[in-house]
Amino acid sequence: MGVETQRTREQLVGDFTELGERFAALDRNYTREQLLWRPEAAKAWCMAECVEHVALANAAYLAKIQPAISRAHAVAPMSNPLRIGGWLSGLLLKSISPQAERKLSAPKKIRPLAVEPSDAFKKLAASHFTIISILETKAQPDLNRVRFRNPFIPLIRFTVASGILIMAAHGRRHLLQAERIREMLEFPRSAA
Repeated sequence: MGVETQRTREQLVGDFTELGERFAALDRNYTREQLLWRPEAAKAWCMAECVEHVALANAAYLAKIQPAISRAHAVAPMSNPLRIGGWLSGLLLKSISPQAERKLSAPKKIRPLAVEPSDAFKKLAASHFTIISILETKAQPDLNRVRFRNPFIPLIRFTVASGILIMAAHGRRHLLQAERIREMLEFPRSAA
């Protein structure tokens, strides 16, 4: 699958629902020790750090997106698909998607530090709930036009649609990263 630059609300609800279910399966199926197990590579994250990172990134985006939506006035039809708005947001989407070939360093404010797995999973589930609520709200402005300040580069303004598409791709990237950890030969195999 290529980078998704346009999705309907229904498709995105499905995407975030699936992400939530697959992340929750990690929480259900692995012990705290397994979730905190770190590969030998010094800079590699454990599964819980992948979850915490996505939760922090989603929270940073939502803190800017929600006020932008509430300030906008015009109501748009829900049938419009959400699409990437501009070359810069498209470039970011491509660079954080699961297909990206180059690894980027996470901004300092969304790097996982001391992670408690159960808290990380709760924060992530709450962010998915908020995103799905935004997508399912009937009377709302055109998310392809409403802009917010990027939480990591405040001089840049993205559309809300771009932010949601970026959060979906970023979540997929780190879900796959977390799932790869459990496939490593040295991963501790005790069951939850």
